[in-house]
Amino acid sequence: MASGVSPTVNRAVNVVVSLGAAVVIFGAMAKILHLSWADWALKIGLTTEALIFIIYAILPPPDMGAPTVVADSGNPALKSIEQHVSHIQIHHPEFLIDNNLVHTIKDWETLREQLQTNTNVKAFTGRAISNGMLSTATQTRGISIMAIDPITEAKTTGLDQNILEGNYLEEGTKNQVLIGRSLAQKLKLQIGSRLVVTFQNTEGDLVSSAFRVGGIFQTANLLLDEKNIYILQSCLALYTGQQTLVNEVALLLYDAEQVNSESEALQANFPNLQVRTWANISPELAYIQDMGSQMLIMIMAIILLALAFGLVNTMLMTVYERVYELGMLMAIGMNRIRVFLMITLETLFLTFVGALAGMALGYITILILGRRGIDLAPVGGDAMLQYGYPSVVYPMIDWSCS
Repeated sequence: MASGVSPTVNRAVNVVVSLGAAVVIFGAMAKILHLSWADWALKIGLTTEALIFIIYAILPPPDMGAPTVVADSGNPALKSIEQHVSHIQIHHPEFLIDNNLVHTIKDWETLREQLQTNTNVKAFTGRAISNGMLSTATQTRGISIMAIDPITEAKTTGLDQNILEGNYLEEGTKNQVLIGRSLAQKLKLQIGSRLVVTFQNTEGDLVSSAFRVGGIFQTANLLLDEKNIYILQSCLALYTGQQTLVNEVALLLYDAEQVNSESEALQANFPNLQVRTWANISPELAYIQDMGSQMLIMIMAIILLALAFGLVNTMLMTVYERVYELGMLMAIGMNRIRVFLMITLETLFLTFVGALAGMALGYITILILGRRGIDLAPVGGDAMLQYGYPSVVYPMIDWSCS
């Protein structure tokens, strides 16, 4: 919990929320069964829920702790795209096959100038990537070495915001390395732990160097956190003899809808390079996103169908309870058409009032949950992180779609 809010208070709030919801459900059931205490149960339950929403709005958001990963938007897949894949990646074609340092982007300077002047590009970074081995006193593990420019990498992927322990990379620090939390746990590494990294330089020779853990990070993808380690490009240059060594360029756009058009334009301007979008790089994310959208549509259709049946049931019960009233209206001259129109207007009024009240309540709920977040870890633990989905999401309303 956040500072000033004890776990006992949080537990008490959760209990009251559950009890209030139970009272509302019992009250609705009693109303359907025409029990005498239905009105009081509904009043008590709805009042309790209203008070709970007020309490949740006042309480500060919980402190999720260092290991928690959050998504800042309603679409969790975007977080994994931003932190790892980026909207577009550019490589030497041979690098995608061999993954060797020698397959560099020769037109890096020209490409960088064009990206800097492109108004659609939000941020970009160039990396040198090499496969290697990470060795500790007791274990050895295959890893991918990412030599980065700390400033552009932070702007593109926000890696500096995912540091759990230690410090982010800075120019001037020597032989510092960033490793993922899951990798650190498996290799029993801490801040300041010594390790040896072995990789193949551009001449084809094996190079080994000692590093110290300067920072431990966690992103929205545990699989990549266990695979990737980060060092400075200037540090890699000491072992390769080349100051400018870029195998991969990752870039973010202001508008994700322009990914295809921008990738086609870059491919046309640099035909000797391989330009790929995030959907080409990580098709499983695209599949999960499409499947999630279809599932959401199906769930909404089921909910709306259930609401329609509920509304019909409410109106039928209203008609049955007003048989004598309707008979009296017809006795004093109201014909069947007017009775039908009256009930129809009442139904429309109930529908519109319920819709407006539901949208208002939904807006308030999103505001509250957008501030506090929805923690999915109790349901699936860290399983979602294996697929690049954060365990805590913050819903939001995209007004651009309206």
